[in-house]
Formats: sequence, structure tokens, C-alpha cells
Amino acid sequence: MTVRLGEHVRIMSGTEGPPGRCVALEGRIGHQVTCSIYECRGSLCREFNPNNPDGEPNDACDEARRAHGLPPLPRKEPARGR
Repeated sequence: MTVRLGEHVRIMSGTEGPPGRCVALEGRIGHQVTCSIYECRGSLCREFNPNNPDGEPNDACDEARRAHGLPPLPRKEPARGR
């Protein structure tokens, strides 16, 4: 299920280039998907978060969504003064 990227790095097959679709991804992108190896997924997937620590959407997530014809995630509403 993986492809060698470097001497000590492997990536999931299907993610080598755009738009990229991991072989472990089941379902239809934009509707409902699930990871068939979620409990055993690699470190890159474990560390990827659709949001940055400040709660704003991750640009890498937005880029991946665009590659599949999906809109970016909504941005946080600015805090209103009291």
C-alpha cells in the first residue's frame, strides 16, 4: 500500500502526485469517505490537521480540497467587539 519516496520515507500509494487519492481511502470524495486503515495510518496522516493551531483552516487542506474540486473550509468569523 506504500511507495518508497526516499531512503527512510514511504508514502501511501496513490498520493505520489496531484490530485492524489490514497489507496486506503474508500468512498466518494466530496460525499463520504473513510480511511480503511485508520487505526494503522502513517505518521503523516496522524499529524495532518484540517485546521491550524489558531483554528483557521490549514492551507494544505484547502489545496487538497481544490485538487478534488471542493471548496476551501469556511474561515472563522472575526470576533466582534462587545
